[in-house]
Amino acid sequence: MILRGFCASIKTECVDSKWLAILARAGLLQLSRVLSQPYVDIREISLLYIKVTDDAPDYKNRVQKLFTESGFNLSCVVTEIFGVSG
Repeated sequence: MILRGFCASIKTECVDSKWLAILARAGLLQLSRVLSQPYVDIREISLLYIKVTDDAPDYKNRVQKLFTESGFNLSCVVTEIFGVSG
């Protein structure tokens, strides 16, 4: 199928809409899935959990550095500041 008047370097809304219409008529577009609100909430919570667990070591290191700079060298006394012994 040869498409006349379509150039990949020119991006305008008119060209894009024509191209999408051709793809839709040919059945080459997949339908997008809109999630219901409970799924959106679960996704947001899981992404937030991942972010918090990834950032936790950074915050722990900042606290340990703050103690060390203040003159409290806790690493001599305890091995893990935020662990059972700390």
